Amino acid sequence: MMQSSSGSSAPPAWQSVLFLVFSSLGTLLGLGGAALLAFLGLLALLAGETGSTQQATSALSLAATALLVALLCLPGVIHAYRAWRGRTRPMQPLGRGLPWLTLGVLAWPLLVGLYGVLETAPAAWLILPPLIVLSALLPLLWFLYLGAHGLALDWESDAWGVISTSLVITMPLILVVEVGLFLVLAVGAFVWVAARPELAQQLQDLVRTLETVDPRVLETYLQDVFAQPEVLSLLLLLVAGAIPLIEELFKPLAVWTFAGRQITPAQGYLIGLLAGACFALLENLSALSGVAGLGSLPTLVGRVGTGLLHMTTTGLVGWSLASAWQGRSSWRVLGAYLLAVCLHGLWNAFGLLMGIGTLFPVPPSATSQLAHLSALAPIILGILAALNFVFILAANRHFRREAVAGRAGLPPATE
Repeated sequence: MMQSSSGSSAPPAWQSVLFLVFSSLGTLLGLGGAALLAFLGLLALLAGETGSTQQATSALSLAATALLVALLCLPGVIHAYRAWRGRTRPMQPLGRGLPWLTLGVLAWPLLVGLYGVLETAPAAWLILPPLIVLSALLPLLWFLYLGAHGLALDWESDAWGVISTSLVITMPLILVVEVGLFLVLAVGAFVWVAARPELAQQLQDLVRTLETVDPRVLETYLQDVFAQPEVLSLLLLLVAGAIPLIEELFKPLAVWTFAGRQITPAQGYLIGLLAGACFALLENLSALSGVAGLGSLPTLVGRVGTGLLHMTTTGLVGWSLASAWQGRSSWRVLGAYLLAVCLHGLWNAFGLLMGIGTLFPVPPSATSQLAHLSALAPIILGILAALNFVFILAANRHFRREAVAGRAGLPPATE
């Protein structure tokens, strides 16, 4: 049986088969989805109707995302098959491409400026899809290589298996759970409204009125709606409460496939970084595809911090899980999960407040605390992004020093 440089035995057959299934599924679905979405995008473009160019841009951007998923899952097919046949290869530590990625990130503002110029160009439907993928992928890769510089899993099949699992299983599973939650809430709201005929009639009249209302009147109406404490409380409960609880629970799903292999805390952290990066990549590309051609530049810039957040929180939980499997306290898993939820919830809460404050200026009738929080949201988000960045750098330094101490025969540092 082959062993890696760290002495770890080859991955179990069941895990190799599992990764082979996930990778094959991702490759096939990605290629099929890319072809279908590209066809629909071209049909929309040929229709020549009002808004058809924007529809085509969105569809082709989603097609580019599906193609990227297929390309990222394809190496997983090869390496999982080789691992299943007993021909695994040790994974080399990440970081060799970091200087080039750093140069790319330094040039990223130019790429963003080009994105802003080309978004309104006649050929935006052709240019934007690959540009969206490149603009979203580059910062995530840089964060990944910074946070995981010098770290590695035992085998190449491990890393590509994590990527395939996160892209093909984790993201759709989270989406299903979140949609299910919203459906339950919608049914509950429907039942509550149905029990009040007068309120139901008012809502029907409101819907008919909004169909023909002036956009400026609608904006004023929405401004008043968001100024209501009950509406904001419900939105914050969902966006900053329920969603972080769900996502931080399921994002480390790929880490659990290593539960029986006694991975090190550094490897648990690395798996978490990979899983978080994959989740962020799909989330960011989906958001950008939905607004492609509609002034999506602020979304592109803002999603960079969100991607770093997802990597930080999932890396933190992956670290705690591997530590628990090494015999350390299991309570640290709960602590890491709650900390990840809090970080995620704060990010979502202030992101929501900033979005509302940008689209619908908080009226004087709103509480002064809300107005202040909305104004402070960009600063708070910047501080949170800086803390996440410092965390991945500090964690990387900790694990690299621990590896050096291990090679020197010194006891590992206390976590």
